[in-house]
Amino acid sequence: MDYDEYAQLESVSSPKMFEVTNGKQYLYYYGASHVNDPEHPMLPHIEEYWSKFLSVVDDKSTAVAVNEGGLRNPEGDRDTMIKRDGEGGLITYLATKENIEIISPEPNRMDVDKELLKEFSKDEIQCYYFVRVVNQYLQSKPEKSFEDYIKKILEVDKKESDWSDFDFSLENMKRIHTQIFGNEFNLEEQGFFYTVINPSRKDTVINAIARASSGYRDMFIIEKIIEKWGEGKSLFVVYGFSHGYRQEKALKTLLK
Repeated sequence: MDYDEYAQLESVSSPKMFEVTNGKQYLYYYGASHVNDPEHPMLPHIEEYWSKFLSVVDDKSTAVAVNEGGLRNPEGDRDTMIKRDGEGGLITYLATKENIEIISPEPNRMDVDKELLKEFSKDEIQCYYFVRVVNQYLQSKPEKSFEDYIKKILEVDKKESDWSDFDFSLENMKRIHTQIFGNEFNLEEQGFFYTVINPSRKDTVINAIARASSGYRDMFIIEKIIEKWGEGKSLFVVYGFSHGYRQEKALKTLLK
């Protein structure tokens, strides 16, 4: 499903759940909201869905857990891992207890950037990554100050992009923010940051980059799921609910 179709859906909400089977293998897909609260009611729902998945898989050695956003630290109890890594931490906790393989099919930044640079500038691309992290910071409310939090993220961005000619300082990101959006950077405007990274909207160039980046990610994720399916694996997938809506048709068609 492309973003124009997705944007026209009458109702889009979390969770987005669906299942695929060929009688021997199973795909259980849970499209989640991103939460870091161990008491959130969605998390027991994921655990219940996980138990259902395990009940239909005859051999746990053929099972694979799939989480969004990179592999997580497997150390800690349930609540600690959720506070640290959200629903990805929960899946890591559940799969580690069962000695089940965990993967996180995410393309590396350089591959994504190679596609994005065909249409967008480095300033625009890095602004997208920056605003996305600002939104994550505001939603997760970590104990670290914003300056300490973003400094480490920008250091990672510099390393993963391999852009030796780009200024990854916070001061430069604020300058680019003002240049692109026409207003001063303001952490109080939480709704603004969410809006401009929404790939279903077409308000700004950052929305366009979000759309292009997410589309590339969806294709990469689908390819990796199909690859594991081809190895005879059953998969339990937890990604953001919008990915579930967009990937459902392709996975139901391609997994035989």
